[in-house]
Amino acid sequence: MPRSYRPVASKTGHFLFEPIKTCTFCSLREGCRGPVPGVGPEHARVMLVLEAPGDWEDIHGIPVTGATWEEMERLLWLADLDRDSVYISNVTKCKPRSDPTWQDTFPCADLWLPQEVAMVKPYLIVAVGQLAARRLLGNPKLTLEETHGYPVWSDHWGAYVLPVYHPAAAFYNTKTLRWLQEDFREIGKAKVGKIRERAVDTWTGKERYGVAQDRRWQFTTGEAIAIDTETTPEGDLWCLSLSAAEGQAKVFMRENVQLVQPILSDPTVTLVFHNAFYDVPKLRNAGLEVRPGHIYDTMVMARDLKLESAGLKELASRWLVMRMESYQEVVRPSQMPLSIGYLQSAWQVASREGFPQPEPEVEVVWDKKTGTLITHTKKPQPLAKKIGRLLADIAAGKDVDPLDRWKQWGEETAPIVQEIGPHPIAYLAHVEPEHAVWYASRDADATRRLFFVLKALAEEEGMWDVIEMDAQSLPMIHEMMWRGIKVDTEYLRGLADEFSWRRAKLEGGLWEAVGYAWNPGSTHQTAQALFGALRLPHGRATKGGKLLSTDDEVLKPLLGRAGVSEMKRAVVKDVLEWRKLYKNENTYILPYIRLAEQDVDGRIHTDYSGMTETDRLAAKEPNVMALPKRSEEGRRVRMGFEASD
Repeated sequence: MPRSYRPVASKTGHFLFEPIKTCTFCSLREGCRGPVPGVGPEHARVMLVLEAPGDWEDIHGIPVTGATWEEMERLLWLADLDRDSVYISNVTKCKPRSDPTWQDTFPCADLWLPQEVAMVKPYLIVAVGQLAARRLLGNPKLTLEETHGYPVWSDHWGAYVLPVYHPAAAFYNTKTLRWLQEDFREIGKAKVGKIRERAVDTWTGKERYGVAQDRRWQFTTGEAIAIDTETTPEGDLWCLSLSAAEGQAKVFMRENVQLVQPILSDPTVTLVFHNAFYDVPKLRNAGLEVRPGHIYDTMVMARDLKLESAGLKELASRWLVMRMESYQEVVRPSQMPLSIGYLQSAWQVASREGFPQPEPEVEVVWDKKTGTLITHTKKPQPLAKKIGRLLADIAAGKDVDPLDRWKQWGEETAPIVQEIGPHPIAYLAHVEPEHAVWYASRDADATRRLFFVLKALAEEEGMWDVIEMDAQSLPMIHEMMWRGIKVDTEYLRGLADEFSWRRAKLEGGLWEAVGYAWNPGSTHQTAQALFGALRLPHGRATKGGKLLSTDDEVLKPLLGRAGVSEMKRAVVKDVLEWRKLYKNENTYILPYIRLAEQDVDGRIHTDYSGMTETDRLAAKEPNVMALPKRSEEGRRVRMGFEASD
């Protein structure tokens, strides 16, 4: 047995070991080899509590083994700890069949965890993973983004509780490794009494938020002015809020936004946004020029500093201890009556005789027993029945989001939208005015406060030069988004016609080769044609092993595979060619034409507000950065861009 799995007699001899090992208290016991008791010194100063045993723990009966322990061992070294000096356990003692839930934790957390804590009497309990932190701190909505790395005194446990990420999180997100290392260094400090204190929001209950009424109101310029926008569902500016001092902010309604123009164009002013890529275009669309001396973006700063989140609410909670409502929390009470009224009308329309009913869905699945493809036909649920069930769920008090459900139904709702209009969307105008002003003001206040915290952090880590470089590039990127790219719609339309004609020609050959008409864009029909009719060797199965994959990485190897005839290789090659033409036409050419025709200057305005996983600039709506550059078709699409005079 590897060293990582070796039980130590002195660590497993405590009086709770056997009672836990033989526990059959809840249904989780039925799905595992046996409960996994905690191990370690009975009076350890530090106690690690993870979420639940995994496969290796279930096999060996010891908490934290395998790859998780290898990473945990390295992390404990940062805290000047090792396995012999800590008591390790799980909230849930039995391995659950799937990821453990809040409900799964109750039997063990109520029965065994208090006894373990009473036996060990730790000074510090390290809650490893979000579920463990939620259970130990008694908050089912707690997030690690906001709480990790800060010890919290718990009267319930009689110890400090320090939430940290699970080591496995670093396997999937390399950013998490940095936070893990910082958190375990914090464990090393906390275990010797050096408790990291959280900041305190000294402005709680003393905030000065309100609406700017007229020109007599003057804004005193400070070190920096934070600005935030709120919009209508159509994307138009509804109000903007400014903060020039901690705990203070003013809201300018749409009819008064011109009052802030002197500030926005003052070369001595430093403006701070949280997501300037969103806010600046909204201001410019409202007729405001944004040309201050400096622009900083706290979202970009958070990404440069590799913080755990770039969201304003999460950052404000963690770094400022500001309680902030989410937008959905604010508007949801107003959204529900709007949705109910609309859904009742929609149900009447969908229940009428003659309303379009969904077509049967054909699904081709792989039968492992017979080794053949089988075709299933499913009859989708009528829209009227879906709406009726949603209304019943709302009436029963279930936690449902009717607007989100409506969006999921997609094109199926088109006949209703055509008759009674789109589903109404609540926004701040539907909220009590005082509540709306508070929400808008708080965003600006939090943005300004956060700027100074992140600035100090950047200077401490020697990153301020990087922040400055990004800040200097922001106006250029905003100008790129605003100006857009001129496209030759006539050229692109001709290219789309050519690609469509080439696809039709390929389809004719594919139909002749297989013996019937089929759609190369359909996974089901392509699987039936290639692996069913042509008997090509199939690749991996998807969706629980039932659906055969027809991805390019599955089809391309068939071109060089021994035993595949030239005719069948030609079919595979034509399918890949068809897909390439279809993607260029429908992902790039047609959206470019549509967006250019919607713009008065015939330009497309790419949104560069997103970031990739590696924090590089990302493009969307449309994603011009994804346009193929190696293929002949991609190069021809690029020729549709026109350089400005």
